[in-house]
Order: sequence, then structure tokens, then C-alpha cells
Amino acid sequence: MVLDDLFKYFSYLGLGDEVITDNELNFINELLNSNYTIGDILNLTDDEIDDLPPSFE
Repeated sequence: MVLDDLFKYFSYLGLGDEVITDNELNFINELLNSNYTIGDILNLTDDEIDDLPPSFE
């Protein structure tokens, strides 16, 4: 749950300018030891954050 919440948090930070660069993607994947794609991050653009994720509270 924590890794998923961190992925969303980092992705939303990267999407602040509505573009995910290779550097941002590499940063996210390095921190989370994962293999996310730009498509994975862009799928989040329809989601809204109303509250803190449970793992952040």
C-alpha cells in the first residue's frame, strides 16, 4: 500500500507541468525499485486526490 501511494504521490508531482520526462520516470522507478512506464503515470490523470492516502495519515 505504501509503495502504491508513493507512486501516486511522485507521479502527481511529475505531472505538475502535465509532462513526464524520462528523468522523472527514472527517478520514480529508482526510488521505488520498479518498472513503471509513462503510460502508467498518465493513467493517473483522471484520478483526483481529495484526501491523504491512508498510508500517509
